[in-house]
Amino acid sequence: GTISNYGTLTQSSFKVKCAIFNAVNTRVYLDSTTAPTISAGQSAPVTFPATFNPTTAGNFTIKIWSELLGDASAANDTSIAAFTVNNIALVGGTETRLQFNGTTGYIEVANKSSVKPVTNFTVETWVLGNNALLNPGCIYSSDSSNADTSITIETIGRRIGVTLRTSNGLFFLTSNDTIPTNNWAHVAVKYDGAELTIYVNGDTAGTIAATGNVLYKNSPVYIGRRSGSKSTAGISVLNGGLDEFRIWNIARTQTQIIENMHRKIANFSEPNLVAYYRMNESTGSASVSDASGNCNSGDLVNLDPNTQWFTGSVMLDTTTATIFNITTNNLQTSTKHQIGVKAENIVGTGSFAVYSALQPIIGTLPTGFTNNSTRTWMLYKYGDLTFDSVRVELGVPSGSILASSTNNDLALNGRLMGFGAWTNTRNSAASFQRITNNFKVNFLLLNTDSFNKQFVVSSNSNSLPVKLIAFNASKENKHIILKWTTAFEANNKGFEVERSIDGKNFRYIGFVKGNGSSNQLNNYQFIDESTKDVTVYYRLKQIDMDGKFEYSNIVNINADDFGSIELVEVSPNPFDAELQVKVATSSDKAIKLALYNANGKLVMDRSVGASFGSNIIAIEEANTLAKGLYILKVSQNGVIKTFKIVK
Repeated sequence: GTISNYGTLTQSSFKVKCAIFNAVNTRVYLDSTTAPTISAGQSAPVTFPATFNPTTAGNFTIKIWSELLGDASAANDTSIAAFTVNNIALVGGTETRLQFNGTTGYIEVANKSSVKPVTNFTVETWVLGNNALLNPGCIYSSDSSNADTSITIETIGRRIGVTLRTSNGLFFLTSNDTIPTNNWAHVAVKYDGAELTIYVNGDTAGTIAATGNVLYKNSPVYIGRRSGSKSTAGISVLNGGLDEFRIWNIARTQTQIIENMHRKIANFSEPNLVAYYRMNESTGSASVSDASGNCNSGDLVNLDPNTQWFTGSVMLDTTTATIFNITTNNLQTSTKHQIGVKAENIVGTGSFAVYSALQPIIGTLPTGFTNNSTRTWMLYKYGDLTFDSVRVELGVPSGSILASSTNNDLALNGRLMGFGAWTNTRNSAASFQRITNNFKVNFLLLNTDSFNKQFVVSSNSNSLPVKLIAFNASKENKHIILKWTTAFEANNKGFEVERSIDGKNFRYIGFVKGNGSSNQLNNYQFIDESTKDVTVYYRLKQIDMDGKFEYSNIVNINADDFGSIELVEVSPNPFDAELQVKVATSSDKAIKLALYNANGKLVMDRSVGASFGSNIIAIEEANTLAKGLYILKVSQNGVIKTFKIVK
């Protein structure tokens, strides 16, 4: 509130009280503060330390009064105002977003000085880009028209454009970075009286020198359209979604922006947050509530409240990000986000920012899995940092995955910016162990698939009586050896081994007894001595004690030539200008070599003739290869040997 001294004497250190009453005149808030020194004819702001946290929506009355001793007109010292709480947006509620229609729909916020910072400001929001964003679409606008503007933030060809009018002139800025198609991007615009800066997903996307006070006119603030004549006929009207829209009366630092992109701010907890629209309203709501406590709610205009609210938004939680400065390849950990990161073969400087949310997945679930971790993670990279790979160590809450899981049961699934369909990033964990009440799971990620993604650990349950974790076929001593491993067995009678020459029609060739019930790893083997076929297929028929059965996956092997690779040596490793591969083989079939870089791109593919015994193959391309991690695959007769090499 504001206290004014209408007397002739300077007043200081007197008490000011504030009370709020609900619609039935029950007092729901009371606090007091001490006023500063106020000269005659002057005014001063007062702030009450306690926050008002209503539990229900409705109409309220606020009263502020002074307790000045010896006041001759005490009855005139009470200020009374009425306000309405339209909606209670609680932290941790259902996450929704508001979708703008791209034609005439927008949000209008009443013209108030509190929502129009003059010297410093930050406007930030999450934008869900549609294909239609290729045309200009306004995100935020104040006092804007064809010829003039105070502040306008809009999309221009998938880039962010800002127009700013101050007492020192008109300033224009367009971002270097673009926002994605049909996915989320965090956009922040900051002005500190010296520079105007755009951030996309926390990364600096453009900055110019700009000075002066922002010049405002007497008009509302618009979200989703440009004010003035350019707002008609769908021009500069946003076609996309918005979530977590915030207006600050300070210039937030880049670190503050990064730390809070995925953070849900508590009601009325930030003094410099002048407007905060969580967009968490539900179907039927024709307004957006202001969680900043400044009563700057907005009204939906030309947006159908029954069709424009959608479930599903960016990943959000109540904690700030942890930022790791990456200078060495040491493991760095965050307890609050239950994550550790370790980059290998670092070049340049930069940082990682990590977030997590302890809540069920919002939107679609990864397909093909029965269990998903109740904690998910977001990982960002900043700076010119490059590396070969990054190891992530994830703390998965107990109950999310089964204690009987193995490395091969676990997968890491990811989706860009925490929205849309999940894709498999890694189909097996590097390691897995139980620590007290949670699990520690490690995955190795390449540089290209690690960032701006939401990750979840997924697994499959032991719904079958036998959990088969490996089944393969190999050629040894003119025979085919079948080997398989189980991690869990319940009433397992054993395995019938079946063979086929076409992969469709199978016949019984033998039986291997099971281990009944077991929680240990069990290894099995079967030797097929009779096959003469070119290509042969095998499957297992696992049989329970009660006669129920399940088939395994099918494996196949080329049986026409049992000679194959026996030994491969790659030297030197690491290599520089020269690299050679030594292959010992009992076959004269061609040896194939394929070399892939760290991004999975094939950079060499060669087939060379072989002879019985030792073969030395020089890799002439070694001298021209860029420094980094490579994967070399050496194959003959269907047998593949894989090596990780570094230049």
